[in-house]
Amino acid sequence: MTFLKPNERAAMHRVTAGQFLALRNDARFFREIELFQSYRLDELLERLKVLSTTRNELNQKSQNIPRRAFVAARKGIEDGEATHKVDKED
Repeated sequence: MTFLKPNERAAMHRVTAGQFLALRNDARFFREIELFQSYRLDELLERLKVLSTTRNELNQKSQNIPRRAFVAARKGIEDGEATHKVDKED
């Protein structure tokens, strides 16, 4: 247990998950609000570049997910566990 440090690894995954959640919220805010409030294309492109850069940085520094966790998560998504009302098409 000392060698594997599961508590530290879980904490690092939790921090990364929080950062990805914040990015998702920022992207949704951009898509649903900022996109319609600004008419200047250069402002919109700059905001999109910031979101893209943030995503790329998070992808580079985040730890790898074990294959079994990935498979379990994908199954849950396919089974509808992660579907929210706002994401469903009417």
